[in-house]
Amino acid sequence: MNSILKHPKAETFAYSIKVHANVHPTYQQTSQEHLSKLEKDDLKLSYSTCQYFDNGCSLDPSYKNAVCRTFICMTIENSLDEKHKKLLHKWTKTFSKEEMDFQVKHETKLKQRGINLIETPAKVIKYFQELKD
Repeated sequence: MNSILKHPKAETFAYSIKVHANVHPTYQQTSQEHLSKLEKDDLKLSYSTCQYFDNGCSLDPSYKNAVCRTFICMTIENSLDEKHKKLLHKWTKTFSKEEMDFQVKHETKLKQRGINLIETPAKVIKYFQELKD
């Protein structure tokens, strides 16, 4: 957790942390003036990789977000037949719901204890360590 909290590309909120992706420098050289915001976001995503991709992610799988748990590159997804695409989307929705349930459950408990990642990050880490014991 400390490596995530102190990561230079981490954006810490009271009850969540977002570690922004590495964006390949050639992204800045692409023409974007004719693109909508959604198209620009999609383009940026195509130039992005996870901060932990090269070294491997050290997060316990139960702490990973839905993107980490369900990502399949477009080449593979496009090669799936309709049955498997539907199955993939079903699992993606299942993981997204699990992630949201996890977030709501633990955010509520952390609020009850009066702790958060900005003011008392060590207590939040301790809270999650106690769950594993």
